[in-house]
Amino acid sequence: MKKIIHVLYLNNYMPRLCALTLPTIEAYAKRINAEFNLITKRVFKEWPITYEKMQIHRDGINAEWNILLDADLLVHPDMPDITTFLQPNIVGCYTSYIRSLHFPDNIYFKRHGGVVALAANFIVAHQMNHDLWTPFKEPAYKVVSKLKNPFQIDEYCIATNLARYNLKYTGVTFPETIGKFYHLEVTTDEHGEDRGLEMARRYMKANHMELP
Repeated sequence: MKKIIHVLYLNNYMPRLCALTLPTIEAYAKRINAEFNLITKRVFKEWPITYEKMQIHRDGINAEWNILLDADLLVHPDMPDITTFLQPNIVGCYTSYIRSLHFPDNIYFKRHGGVVALAANFIVAHQMNHDLWTPFKEPAYKVVSKLKNPFQIDEYCIATNLARYNLKYTGVTFPETIGKFYHLEVTTDEHGEDRGLEMARRYMKANHMELP
């Protein structure tokens, strides 16, 4: 059962923080016998940088499970294999939100009738749901111009695919996973990395995780 954990890491993003987070994600990949795919090259150069997460559609085409994790996410050494908690026909996500507050309507949203978008910080999809990662066919300028925040293009694409292919979803927070990962939700302002480092070190110390 091939599994791949994908992490977008471009332009030397918050290197001090990622020196803490990425090793915990890579160690998690090893524990659950998954490949670790660090996305470090741009493919969709006309799109906002977050859209590079759609490389999973190509990179994970032969995997039974694809797991997307944000680079500012810490994984505890006792975090279980998340794929063992999910049904293959249901997408797993950590965070969701009301779609209409962020994205304009499109034909798929109207037809589907759902109201939820998935945050692209922790998503798990079986091969059965690989359509979730399908890139847009339209050119970048036509799609991005519709968005209030162009950097949400990854989540707009995933929300569109969720509706287009009528995919089901559920949370990834189970009793066994509570407290076993920590999304730092780091902002990109001047002191964002410093705050992220403080939160990361506090979590690692409280959970007896080794600090480099």
